[in-house]
Amino acid sequence: MLMEEECLTSFPVLALSDVSQVMLRTIIFVWLHSQPDAASFVGSNILLFTIASTVAALVCTPLDVARTRLLLDGRGVQELPSTLASICREEGSAGIFAGWLPRLIWNGVTVGIVLGLCRMSYEDIRALFLLDVLDGLENGAQAFLDTLS
Repeated sequence: MLMEEECLTSFPVLALSDVSQVMLRTIIFVWLHSQPDAASFVGSNILLFTIASTVAALVCTPLDVARTRLLLDGRGVQELPSTLASICREEGSAGIFAGWLPRLIWNGVTVGIVLGLCRMSYEDIRALFLLDVLDGLENGAQAFLDTLS
């Protein structure tokens, strides 16, 4: 019975933070992607998803900090406003943005790169590898051979 109560208490807390970040990341990506001067080179989705994920991770850090405190204390989502207020009052911005760098690296950069790669089509990946990587190697080899001549 205790496990069921923990799940019922924890799930809304987890969902609040994670759903907020996913929503914000999606909104930012769609907005960036819809801009007339948005990047349109091979792999541009990686860049756009990384920017969107990084901004969303940073903006949602206070929710993540509060979520962690609520879960550790076994409190429910209804305590979120008072937990955020308590952290701000007692610890200031350092407390409310605790752990921002690892979160930015993992939830921002790493997740952004992975989502961007997932969004790339086969042709984009093939073009990136064949055109950029292999052409770069061929040009480098040709330059090396030219120096030997």
